[in-house]
Amino acid sequence: MVDTLKAALKRFATGCYLVWYPCLSRAESRTLPEKLAALSPKSLRAELHVRRPQADGFGMHGSGMFVINPPYVLAAQLRENSARADAAAGAGRGRAFRAGNAGFGLNGTRRKAA
Repeated sequence: MVDTLKAALKRFATGCYLVWYPCLSRAESRTLPEKLAALSPKSLRAELHVRRPQADGFGMHGSGMFVINPPYVLAAQLRENSARADAAAGAGRGRAFRAGNAGFGLNGTRRKAA
């Protein structure tokens, strides 16, 4: 998928690209956002974790969206709505909503599940 997006960005560099991915304990799932971030400095990432990863590494514990060339208002909208999303996710019980630049943190901070 990363190679396909790389080719697409060469053909249409200003296009807005959205990628959904599962949050799994597998290494491929954990490294995909970093690989996508390497494609473009103009990117946002948002994840909703509904539970802590299982000790055996089985199952999906959340899902994520990666946006390359996001609409200019998206970062502000994520920032404005992150507290509501945290509350809806049940933050503090292994659940959390995280959003921001590709490395997370709309203001350079990392938000982690409690």
